[in-house]
Amino acid sequence: MVEADMQTPIPCPNITSVSKDKFVMTTDETMIQIYAKDAGTREADITSIYNELKVARDAATADKDHYSVVLKKDNTLFTTGSKDPHNRIGDILLIAKSPYQFQLKDSESKNGLKALKKGCHGYDPKNNPDMNAAFFAWGSAFNKTTIPSFKNVDVYPLVAHTLGLKYTHLIDGNKNTLVNAKVLKSIK
Repeated sequence: MVEADMQTPIPCPNITSVSKDKFVMTTDETMIQIYAKDAGTREADITSIYNELKVARDAATADKDHYSVVLKKDNTLFTTGSKDPHNRIGDILLIAKSPYQFQLKDSESKNGLKALKKGCHGYDPKNNPDMNAAFFAWGSAFNKTTIPSFKNVDVYPLVAHTLGLKYTHLIDGNKNTLVNAKVLKSIK
């Protein structure tokens, strides 16, 4: 979690060209994602909305440096080296920069806005070390040591190795990160 800026929220952009027939939008404090409902949605429609969002962000000079507008195809934040067969990443992303957060609308609140959060997560972990998780492992297989940051996907091969489980399917994790690091004792 990062202590969020509660004094200068990013207003949720008013996106007039997002057709509910063609797109779905999900929102949270640190990211807004816009998904095309089907693969047949023209690239031109996605590009048009993307350009509208970039112009709106640049026009709001106070917010210009508080968030990015990114196309899925240009996104480097969530890449793990694998393809995304489940389409979990939106075609267009609005990504808040730490410690800023989007001020979201809420039809049920008195002022029409969701309350701001004191702490947020979901910021770019490459640029914000506060987004790194703590990982503790103990037991007869582990050395008492501290190692540098690693990706969460690298825990799977460590657990599989420690439990003696074999896997032959392709995984996102890298066995060399933890299994061959100094975290494991030599087991004979």
